[in-house]
Amino acid sequence: MIMLAVLTESHSKMLNFAERRRIQFCALDYRPQGADGTSSSHDAKVIIFLLRLRNGHLRLFVHPDWRSMVCPEDLDYIGDIVSDFKRRIRQDSGALFEQAKSLAVGPLVTHSEGISLAEHPALLELSSTFLELLPQRRSSCRSAE
Repeated sequence: MIMLAVLTESHSKMLNFAERRRIQFCALDYRPQGADGTSSSHDAKVIIFLLRLRNGHLRLFVHPDWRSMVCPEDLDYIGDIVSDFKRRIRQDSGALFEQAKSLAVGPLVTHSEGISLAEHPALLELSSTFLELLPQRRSSCRSAE
């Protein structure tokens, strides 16, 4: 059985292959912006997964090398979005998931979404390499992504 390693603050958890097959997902592409302000799907790379569990909880996963995949001029922007997602995942995960499913403008856009990763074998395999980012605690200071 293939397992997905998940980093947490105090220990690692595992989300098994079968569990990932059955949950609702949204995959987000990073698309570098050209000099004319347009992006190309040719250069797109999935860097974020949002997974909605059956109990309604939303989990945020990022590519472990996302910072090296993003152009230097987009690092702050993408970093701010990741921080925003970590904050909003606790506050209004439903709205966050719906927004992520409809991203169509800018360097971070919806790659695909659905009710089962099993319907997208390449994404299912790719998801096994992603790391979980925990939601930000309401009373804590900003933590590093």
